[in-house]
Amino acid sequence: MVRLQGSATFARWRTRSVTFVLLLASATLGLASGCGDDDGGNRSKGIVGEADAGTEDAGTDTALPDADFEAPAVPTSVETVLASTTVSAGTPITVDCQLLDAEGGEVEIPDGVEPTLVYAPEQSFIEESALSLVPTMAGNATVSCQFPDLSLADDTPAELTIEAGAPHTVVTALDTNIVTAGDSATATCDVFDAYGNEVEGADTTVEVDASGAGIAVDDHTVTITKSGVYTVSCTADGASEERGQALEVNPSLPAALAISKVPDLPFYDTGQVVDIATIVTDEYGNQVDDAFVSFVSNPSGETFGHGRFRYNQEGTYTVTATVDGETKDDMTLEQSVDIVVNGQGPSIECVSPTNGAMRDAAPGDTVTFEGRVNDAQGIGEVTVNNSLVTVASDGTFQSDVTVRFGINFVDIRATDAATGEYKEENSTTCAFLTADKWGAEDQHMSDAVSLWVDQDAVDDGNYGDPLDSLNDVLHTVLNSDGLRDQLHQSMLAANPLTEGCVDVLGFCTYRYKIMYRGSRIDGPHDSSLTLIQDGLRLGAVIRNVEIDLEETNLSLDVSVDVSSLTASMDATLDLHNGRPRLQVRPSTVSVTSGNIVVGLTGWGWLDNILSSLVQGTLRSTVEDEVESFLKTQVNSTLDDLMSGLDISGLGNSFDIPRLDGNGSLSLDFGVNFSSLGVNATRALFGLGTVFEPANTTRATPSLGVPMPQGQNLLTADPQRAISAGVHIGVLNHVLHALWRGGLFDAAVSDSAIGGTFPDGTVLDIQTGLPPVAALQGSDKVVLMLGAMRMSIVYPGLFDDPVDVRIGAVARSGVQLNGSDLSFQNIQLNELYFSPIGINLDADSRAVLESFLQDVLQNVIDTSLNNALPALPVPSFEIPTSLGTYGLPAGSDLGIVNPALGGTTTHFVLKGAFGVIP
Repeated sequence: MVRLQGSATFARWRTRSVTFVLLLASATLGLASGCGDDDGGNRSKGIVGEADAGTEDAGTDTALPDADFEAPAVPTSVETVLASTTVSAGTPITVDCQLLDAEGGEVEIPDGVEPTLVYAPEQSFIEESALSLVPTMAGNATVSCQFPDLSLADDTPAELTIEAGAPHTVVTALDTNIVTAGDSATATCDVFDAYGNEVEGADTTVEVDASGAGIAVDDHTVTITKSGVYTVSCTADGASEERGQALEVNPSLPAALAISKVPDLPFYDTGQVVDIATIVTDEYGNQVDDAFVSFVSNPSGETFGHGRFRYNQEGTYTVTATVDGETKDDMTLEQSVDIVVNGQGPSIECVSPTNGAMRDAAPGDTVTFEGRVNDAQGIGEVTVNNSLVTVASDGTFQSDVTVRFGINFVDIRATDAATGEYKEENSTTCAFLTADKWGAEDQHMSDAVSLWVDQDAVDDGNYGDPLDSLNDVLHTVLNSDGLRDQLHQSMLAANPLTEGCVDVLGFCTYRYKIMYRGSRIDGPHDSSLTLIQDGLRLGAVIRNVEIDLEETNLSLDVSVDVSSLTASMDATLDLHNGRPRLQVRPSTVSVTSGNIVVGLTGWGWLDNILSSLVQGTLRSTVEDEVESFLKTQVNSTLDDLMSGLDISGLGNSFDIPRLDGNGSLSLDFGVNFSSLGVNATRALFGLGTVFEPANTTRATPSLGVPMPQGQNLLTADPQRAISAGVHIGVLNHVLHALWRGGLFDAAVSDSAIGGTFPDGTVLDIQTGLPPVAALQGSDKVVLMLGAMRMSIVYPGLFDDPVDVRIGAVARSGVQLNGSDLSFQNIQLNELYFSPIGINLDADSRAVLESFLQDVLQNVIDTSLNNALPALPVPSFEIPTSLGTYGLPAGSDLGIVNPALGGTTTHFVLKGAFGVIP
């Protein structure tokens, strides 16, 4: 405190004291002469709470309690009073500046005299108003009041400890940004409030922007076995900004080698170039692109570049590929293939596109097909797809082929130049795959799955029905005790709401104090959620707010009723660190209170005080708390729902039974969020999917996963509350991964074929192209198989192996069982087969055709019904924290009573929105 300096101020107060005494005498005489009661003017002067306080004149006399009128004390010092000595950054503090007399009693601040604040460090605060500060920098600070007009200042400033505020920003630091598959990286999470203060001890969790097989998070340690670049992010409840770190996962040491011939033919002509394709993978199935593979041919042939050979002599040649350099556990990685060179060669050869080739071409494009025929007797005539073509002197011919999406077939028939009964015919079918859009086989297919959330799923405008919209969740939270509890705690912390003196003729005649005692928010409340551009608009009406106050010196209870509060705010819904996040747009928050009624009138001076309190502090406090509740609890509820859009259960590993019935092929399934778009019609979530075989056995080069034309996202309105679109590319990605893993390369005995065939029937199947699926309307799928070669032993017909080229197109009906697709009534619409090196009579050809139909029926059934065990449809998981509101925590909100529809590119699962059974 600082004592009074000089005598001028004291003189002013002495003069006022003399004036006060004169005025008091005059007022006393006036009051005495004005009293006409029987007590001769000695009646109590309207003390609140006595029996006559409720008389007819109580409301107009505005009498004050008795008071001893004394000359005002002289202020000699200043006291700085803070409601708390500890405060969180961002929480405003109001400073009470008091004048004290020599005995330490509080002195009324004279009219026209205003206090000011001095605080240190200056950078620790933002001035909100003259006596209100917002602390911003954690640490110790001081605040002191001064009255420049009175030359007084507090020389013992109030000490304040500023703690970090609520989490706002979470920064992720990894102990390493590059790891080898199977190794781990540990995240350190630094949490800061909105002002950059570190929030120590905040609970944090770690997330990866993708989920599925090979991605594991244990506390703050991330272990990933699938190569790629990921974003690892720390999260903390309430934080609106998360700064993740990139983690690059590289393949580990080579652990497996796959080898294939290109083109993959049973026989090769002399001088024909054969490529030996290889894929090296680590123990987790990641391709090791920098592994060096050496090749040795026995007998030796002419090398035609690395891994390319040609042979000028007939015979069987074995090419052995070996991975050089370090391998896992120093194992020897070696694979071999046989190349059979026949000087006569195949009678018909597909030159370009070769059998099993992939071409970049749009449906309807024209591809020039080139072939070659050779026969010792000379060539008679050649047809391509039943059209006669001209054969050049070197045996080559060409034909234009109009292609479709997927696998195309070229049927070639040739006769030699012999005549009469010596004339021979041969045929073959070449298959090649075309598309003008390809997906990378080892990367996520963006927007492979679309989740379309309509306005009715966001808010159907009905609170009384079962939980069937996001707003039902919000409405439950809004009508809970959460808002009442928050308002109650805030009002308690603000006590006393107001205190001071009743001033009469410039003197404090009565000291009053109004305290908050309790509150009720009876409701019912309304809420609404509306889709807007890039986000959601929340509307709320809070009804029947009742606040209990007390004027403590008179023990007088006062009730204040707020009829309603109308609130609205907009929030942005977008992807942040690979997860959906909902964040309030601060400038859009609006809270307006309706009519406020004070349950006490007719008390003159107290009416004025209450009116000022209610229309000022109390109104703004209630509005501020509703605004705070919307920004925190309500926004957090919606954000938890959005960020809890459950995709973790979608990504996993699943097993596909092998064609030979021996074991299964394991596929790894990964999923992430790839896009999010919101407008006034719908919120559209895009999810990326990736499928990879656990082990790669086929090394045939590929342009990627064939994709039909059009957008990946579901763009046509399904006209239902919620719908999921699964792009046909998902099924093609699965089929490609199964092909790469060798599912369609198998040795199959009669017991596994699925038909009734002679004992000892054996198939050796090699498939040069991945099967391709396409959609036809809402309930038909087409599956194409091509470049398939079978070596067949069929006792009684082919006791020695016969090689046959095969292609097929099948159509199947599609039904929905829960979220599982079921392919039924599979029918072969196109079947192409041509024996290699032999001619068949009509009876043998009929038996072979029937046999192949049964085999392919079994292959197609396995391919379709086992390839995609369930549609990867995401859902909204109700957070555990919402269980306190009576909501079914842990349950999923999503598509109920689904129906299957479709477009030319998507399976569409659509239905009502609700709790999934």
